[in-house]
Amino acid sequence: MKILFNNAIFFSQKIGGVSRYFDSIFKKFIELKFPFKVIAPIYKNIYLRDLDNGFKQGLYFPKYPMHKQFVKLNEILTNFIISKDYKSHIIHDTYCSSSLLEIKNKKKVITIYDLIHEKFNNYYNYKDIIQNKKKIFDNMDYFICISNKTKEDFLDLYKVPEYKVEVTHLGCDHMNQINKNDTLLNIDNFKKKYEMEKPFILYVGRRSKYKNFISLMNSYYNCKKINQNFDIVCFGGEEFSQEEICDFKKLKISKNLHYFSGSDSDLKQFYVNASVMVATSKYEGFGLPLVEAMSLECKLLINDIQIFREICGNNAIYFENEEDLKNKLENILYLSQNNKDLQQIKVDTIQKYSWMDTAKKTIKIYNLL
Repeated sequence: MKILFNNAIFFSQKIGGVSRYFDSIFKKFIELKFPFKVIAPIYKNIYLRDLDNGFKQGLYFPKYPMHKQFVKLNEILTNFIISKDYKSHIIHDTYCSSSLLEIKNKKKVITIYDLIHEKFNNYYNYKDIIQNKKKIFDNMDYFICISNKTKEDFLDLYKVPEYKVEVTHLGCDHMNQINKNDTLLNIDNFKKKYEMEKPFILYVGRRSKYKNFISLMNSYYNCKKINQNFDIVCFGGEEFSQEEICDFKKLKISKNLHYFSGSDSDLKQFYVNASVMVATSKYEGFGLPLVEAMSLECKLLINDIQIFREICGNNAIYFENEEDLKNKLENILYLSQNNKDLQQIKVDTIQKYSWMDTAKKTIKIYNLL
């Protein structure tokens, strides 16, 4: 049995969480000697670029236009190659590809990452999204959800038979494969490399809309004891917008906010040297930065939502509102709240969230088809 993967995410995403998910299970498939191939006639994804040529078909370009004709050309080429591969009977859709509706000679699997567009319909045109996805889902043979919460929401919104849906959590051990031969920077060398003077609160990922970053800003602003002695580092996601910069200036905290992007190696340095990581999101499909942080002994202060409880259990401190966030942030930074053994949390997290387990569970699903 050989599994094919289409090009949807690798064509559109240079680097990001979804393509990281596939890259991580691909590496484990290779270790397990499980046969697969990514059909990607044209792609710009960094992870796929670094995958051995024996497991992919296509050409890498660092950038290209995303106009409709070019997107259509990619879809036509991808589907042509997939349909002519008679040795493979399963195709794993990497990101809601309506073009796969044309493929009739393969079983189809898709991974569901979250239901954000549907749940936050004040931000998105959810009616069109649901209609388009429903056409795709009606044509699928099996669904993989990355958390129990995602499965719950998916079943509620799309009414697919539950026997077609399985949960496979994501892994975190990719962070512990980085810099195995390098020494992590101590705090003094870290400050020198990244030009940081104060200890800092870490925030990872995007900040707009349902991500609720404004709650951290307000809590931080309202506690002088914190904003005079700690900075905030935002790693990844979009650079600070002009609107955000104006808001920081109004609050007189613009000098305290720092934006960084970079490799996983850089991110690892920030996890290890942060005083605490804060996650304010109102909804997630999983929350990969949380397990990354726990696997690197970084304290967590996170919004009290169902998915975060599922993923972190008792290994984090939870807040309910901005006032609670401010108080608990102060307690963590000054009263050593959350003194739970971070080393034990690390061990438990790495055991619970393993990419090898994710890969093996995914293979079991393929074997059902």
